[in-house]
Amino acid sequence: MTKNKKIAIIGHFGANKLFLDGQTIKTNELYNELSLFADWDIKKVDTYYKSHNPLKLLIDLFVALFTTKDIIILVAANGMKFFFPLLYFFARFFNKRIYQYVIGGSLDRRVKKYTNFKKYLNSFKVNWVEAVGMIDRLKDLGINNCELLYNFKRLTPISDDSISCYTSSPYRLCFFSRVMKEKGLEDAIEAIKTVNEKYGKTIYTLDIYGQIDPAQTEWFDNLKREFPQCIKYKGLVDYDKSVDVLKDYFALIFPTLYYTEGVPGTIIDAYASALPIIASKWENYDNIIDDTTGISYTFGDVDDLIRVLMTISECPEIINEKKQNCLNKVLCFRPEAVIKKITDKIESF
Repeated sequence: MTKNKKIAIIGHFGANKLFLDGQTIKTNELYNELSLFADWDIKKVDTYYKSHNPLKLLIDLFVALFTTKDIIILVAANGMKFFFPLLYFFARFFNKRIYQYVIGGSLDRRVKKYTNFKKYLNSFKVNWVEAVGMIDRLKDLGINNCELLYNFKRLTPISDDSISCYTSSPYRLCFFSRVMKEKGLEDAIEAIKTVNEKYGKTIYTLDIYGQIDPAQTEWFDNLKREFPQCIKYKGLVDYDKSVDVLKDYFALIFPTLYYTEGVPGTIIDAYASALPIIASKWENYDNIIDDTTGISYTFGDVDDLIRVLMTISECPEIINEKKQNCLNKVLCFRPEAVIKKITDKIESF
């Protein structure tokens, strides 16, 4: 591996502030793992400063563009509109090598909406996406330089003999994601309350972990006022402490209303904790969850979620039998395998 190679990473590092959203965690994890794996000089271009110190962002960006040959970019929808044209220009006229590590699962929709995105993406050396279906959809749109690259997290999975199996209620569920309407939290609460009311006792409890969306604090405050005793908000968890917190739960519930979710980091946390997933069947569901590691319900359909929860309550073995499979599955998301693909690609040019 080339020593002292200079590269840049453009993404939301979050300065020195606490951000627990998937984009920021993924960006920092990539930087940390590359720093461990490769003897490279890695420059950070932190998109956090776009709103907080635009001059710093521009200075850092142009220093990176003129002092490095290889640039990895991880940006969400709004960042694409700013960075893609600029990086296209530098790729075409200054022979910069751009590698996009895609955030989320809606890039194909962006290409349909913004026609220039096609030429921007094709000017990059590679577009790493988290789902096979995304590769196919982008190929249909004329984007031919996409490769599969899973999300990853450095976690220590629990041992086989630490798996928590439940044989009777109450079954402890957890929600471990950004706290916002679009993650479907209200659907989970409604379903759990309905099941408990039908049985006349506490069949399920729900503990909620995650950073509250700053724009939705009033919504969540109002929601909390209606929580029954079986539902509690437990606050924030450091991204590297997730397994310690989750390992004693029955299952993780992921009722997302984002149809274009990619590979959410919370699923990796759950697998390392031997927690099967009860999830709405979003677009890329089959790329990360199957019948051996989770159970799905119709996207956005609370009645179907209620049906699933009632079925599980009558036969908890449906969940228990998947727990070992989750520990096996987490091996797919080890950072070593992902980082090697990235370094091999960059070293190939």
